[in-house]
Amino acid sequence: MRNEVTVQAIILSVLSVPLSACAEPDESVERSVAFIDREMHIIHAEGESDSARARDGCRILVNKVFDLDAMARGSLPEMWDSMEPDQHDIFRSAFAG
Repeated sequence: MRNEVTVQAIILSVLSVPLSACAEPDESVERSVAFIDREMHIIHAEGESDSARARDGCRILVNKVFDLDAMARGSLPEMWDSMEPDQHDIFRSAFAG
């Protein structure tokens, strides 16, 4: 469950930036927060007695919410184009955890 709380905290902290920047959140932000909240409740209910299932649920949710491939590329902009495809794969895998 610790991983679930960590993932939820990360996701909510990312989403709180746009919320704090505007007086009223835009509808897409509200939908995103509602989606994450629903998914986290499902993960919690399904993974309450099975930590591996909770971790898998968190991993799936993070992949739905974040474009980890683009984040991996964006974290190495000066090197990405010079890397071999197998190096991209290795880095993406390490980046996604």
